[in-house]
Amino acid sequence: WRGAADAVGERIAALGGFPDGRAETVAAHRELPTLTEGPQPDRALVSSLTAILAVAVRLIRARMYCIEDLDPVTADLVHSVVATLEEQLWMIRAQAE
Repeated sequence: WRGAADAVGERIAALGGFPDGRAETVAAHRELPTLTEGPQPDRALVSSLTAILAVAVRLIRARMYCIEDLDPVTADLVHSVVATLEEQLWMIRAQAE
């Protein structure tokens, strides 16, 4: 995930933007569910991670369609990020079974 975040930040900078990856900035704009604090049973953690990844994929896909025609290079990067997240989502969902 860190690699994807770095790649997206580099793309923002390449387009003239100013990516702000500070923890407080990211937290202030977070749209994802959060993990419960403290120890969790395996089943609860798998369920929480599944929910977080599912929301992340949904949010990225919604934004992805907006950039398809505007910037093909950025669209390719976002497609790669979504593909990676969907693979991780599948792997975590498999743990629930």
